[in-house]
Amino acid sequence: INVMTNMTNPNNSDIFQIGDRVFYKEYDWKVAEIRENYITLYRESIDGQSKIEKISIKELQEALMH
Repeated sequence: INVMTNMTNPNNSDIFQIGDRVFYKEYDWKVAEIRENYITLYRESIDGQSKIEKISIKELQEALMH
């Protein structure tokens, strides 16, 4: 995970960048979109279907800390 600190952006959306890979809920996801306080995660499942998960930046940060 790229961790950058940006004093001009208090909501920390700069911690994640589009294209980053994160391990969440037992799967590797790709950051597909970042909007305000929400991140859209994307992954392809084994059967070829794409899965999308929308999560708040704060929730994702907390999940990745555990």
